[in-house]
Amino acid sequence: SIVFFPDGLYSTSLTWNEWSTSYEAQWIFGNKNNRIYWYIILIMTAWERHVINGKSKFWPTVISIITIFTMILVKSSTATTVAVIVGIGILVSVYKKKELRLNINTYVLVGICFVVTLMILAGAASFLRPIVEGIFNKDMTFSNRSQVWLQAVLLIIQKPLFGWGVTDSENATELLGSLTFVNAHNQILNCLWQGGIILFIVFLFIMLCTAKNINLISSGKYKIVFQSIMVGLMVDMMFEVILGTNATWVCLLLLNSIYCFSEKQKEFYFARSQNE
Repeated sequence: SIVFFPDGLYSTSLTWNEWSTSYEAQWIFGNKNNRIYWYIILIMTAWERHVINGKSKFWPTVISIITIFTMILVKSSTATTVAVIVGIGILVSVYKKKELRLNINTYVLVGICFVVTLMILAGAASFLRPIVEGIFNKDMTFSNRSQVWLQAVLLIIQKPLFGWGVTDSENATELLGSLTFVNAHNQILNCLWQGGIILFIVFLFIMLCTAKNINLISSGKYKIVFQSIMVGLMVDMMFEVILGTNATWVCLLLLNSIYCFSEKQKEFYFARSQNE
């Protein structure tokens, strides 16, 4: 549908005032940014079928490649980056015959993502210039996100503990001082803005629990898949607010149920060794 309908199957319109109306292309799974999580869910289930049930490598490979090219077609730089990270993790796991010697703790990856997020918000992201300007042909304001980040910080300072609460689009644009942004376009800032420190603690607890469950995987070749998905989620959180999308919570549910996969994996290999 994206190939044959590059401008969307339909468009949603938002009327800002009597002089301006904006239109956004929509497909079956939504707009260009948030649709990535439906693809990730499909990749995860195809990969788990490949590992647990001994299914072909074909589907996880094809779906990963299609996901990357789809995000390129809809011209979403953030979603393209996420798709590449997840796709590499899947392909390495599927085609790597020997066990990976490099075994990174997931807590370390989460910590690195938080540090990079803080650096970007603080304006110390010059190390990303070759990617942002060279590959995606965008400026270092990240499509003017730096403006709304600053306003969100000012709002957080005013109500740091419980935040401003969940607001509709009209009130959000008024608070953020921009007609083009209805959220903080950063998951951490959005949590602090709407729910204060309390909601941020809940968010941090979810991320750490997810990292803990991923660490339960003993095989580095399998762990890299879920770590790549975790990193992909956190990269998207740097520039988007994704916890308002139902598909994101399905991804987190699958990541947090990783111990079930681990047990299935052990049962599979035990049964195969018994048969041999």
